[in-house]
Amino acid sequence: MNANGFYLPDRITLDNIAEVRDAGERHITAGGNECTFHLTGLEQNNSLAVALLMAWFRHAHVHGKTIVYVDVPEQLRNIIDVSWAE
Repeated sequence: MNANGFYLPDRITLDNIAEVRDAGERHITAGGNECTFHLTGLEQNNSLAVALLMAWFRHAHVHGKTIVYVDVPEQLRNIIDVSWAE
C-alpha cells in the first residue's frame, strides 16, 4: 500500500488471504473517497481472488467509498464474468 494505491501480491492463497484482506480494508478505511487497487502483479487468478475483490467492494460500500481496480488480468476478468453470468 502506498499513496498511489494498494498493490496485490502475485498470488492469493488460503495462507495469505486473511492478511491481504485486512491490509486492503485498512487501505479503504484510511483512504479518500476513491480507493485504487492495482492488480498488475497478480499472476495466479482464482476464485479466492474474486472473493477478495468482492469483500473489498462490500467493505468500501459500507464506508461510503468507491473502489477502482486497475490492470485486471484477462483471466481474472473471465472468472468474474462466469461468476456473474445468469
